[in-house]
Amino acid sequence: MENVLKMVYGNQKEVELKSQFYEFGVIQDILTDYKKGVDLFQNAKSTMDRAFESLSEAKKAYDNLESKTKQLGIEIPNDTKKVADRLNEYLKEAQKFK
Repeated sequence: MENVLKMVYGNQKEVELKSQFYEFGVIQDILTDYKKGVDLFQNAKSTMDRAFESLSEAKKAYDNLESKTKQLGIEIPNDTKKVADRLNEYLKEAQKFK
């Protein structure tokens, strides 16, 4: 009987250790994926910040151009207006991430 109890309890401890080891492995995987995700997010945010700055500079330059052309009575070409429209769209999207 004693041998049977040792076998049962001995096996139970082994199963518990395997379960704890498995849980530890899962936690390590979660932490690794979490760190990777945070790093990617921070890189993406940094990229979006730089893109927003660049787009803002382009918008200032366009606004300056628009002001000068009005003063001179010159029409801005339609292609340039289309670029400005797309620039405004990108700025609105980039603003969402600020």
